[in-house]
Amino acid sequence: MTDMAITRNSDILVPEGFPALGDLTSHRQMLNEILDGTDITPPAVVNFGLPFAVPCNASWSCGRFEGEFTPEGDVFIKYDVVFGGYVASVIDQFAGLATSSMLPDGWTYLTAQLDIGFKAPLKASPTVVKATIDSLSHRKAICDVVLLQDDLVVSRGRVTEILVPPN
Repeated sequence: MTDMAITRNSDILVPEGFPALGDLTSHRQMLNEILDGTDITPPAVVNFGLPFAVPCNASWSCGRFEGEFTPEGDVFIKYDVVFGGYVASVIDQFAGLATSSMLPDGWTYLTAQLDIGFKAPLKASPTVVKATIDSLSHRKAICDVVLLQDDLVVSRGRVTEILVPPN
């Protein structure tokens, strides 16, 4: 496999050997189960209090994952502002979910790089998170993530995921 073997499918470049946008994979089934509440939430998501530890309004399509939640619990520092590390975790989580929507069965991913720009404080109010795959190859996925409150960008992230095929 080479990174040059990619075909145009909708607005996402799909590497040769990766599932077509309409195929149901185990990863896409997991995303459906997250949305309908039947997926078993990983302990890290529960322990960090990330979205999907409890159901939230979300949707996905190939190369994209969007959700809405309201930060709550022990994620705040002074003045009801959300801790930046929590914001990083949300960005990483949504990038991983968008990446999952494109992976062949048996593949996984590891976060290799996470860049964040904080534009405004994240508060305890409804937050929309939009994650979109910008590029995809056999080796990595690059995902852009934006967090919005009241239609204003409060944080932006760019995540590089290393793709790991089955052994």
